Amino acid sequence: MEENHGQTLTRSALAEQLESLAAQLRSGHLAVEGARWRLSDAFEAKVRVKEKRGQIRFKLEWRCSTLESYEPDAVEAVTRWRSGLKDAKKAMARSFKELKKAMTAGGLADEGVLADFERQTAAFLEFAEPEWRLATEEFVGHLENLKTAVTLGHQEFILTYKSFEPLGPACLPCEPRLSSQS
Repeated sequence: MEENHGQTLTRSALAEQLESLAAQLRSGHLAVEGARWRLSDAFEAKVRVKEKRGQIRFKLEWRCSTLESYEPDAVEAVTRWRSGLKDAKKAMARSFKELKKAMTAGGLADEGVLADFERQTAAFLEFAEPEWRLATEEFVGHLENLKTAVTLGHQEFILTYKSFEPLGPACLPCEPRLSSQS
């Protein structure tokens, strides 16, 4: 569940909402739009305050476990998902290191290393949340560019953790652009 609430409030109305939230946190229960969770005592929190050009921006982000509110089967499913995601991320990172080592050694990755990275990426993407869609599409696009570069024997790519950046304008074949003629 994800809720975003953007609204214009008076100072008093904002204070009331924050006081209500504080009371719920103290009680150990949080109710939002019909859903109710029991909260753990352990929280991760991040507070940022920034004043810039006559406007103050205050960001509060916090998280805590809500598993106490879940049925035992659901707790087990969430725990399995988290564990699977963590394992997939580790496997993808190991595969990425091998790929990066091959690329930074001055050559292109052999197809086996690239195929392994592609497999590990696919395994990781099985865990992708819907809100990750844009980032995963972009990442897959970068992977496709790398595969094309390897297939074509292009060494003009620098491999970074999140993207493949071309060094020059001739790194990948481009579709010819049609100029408009009147």
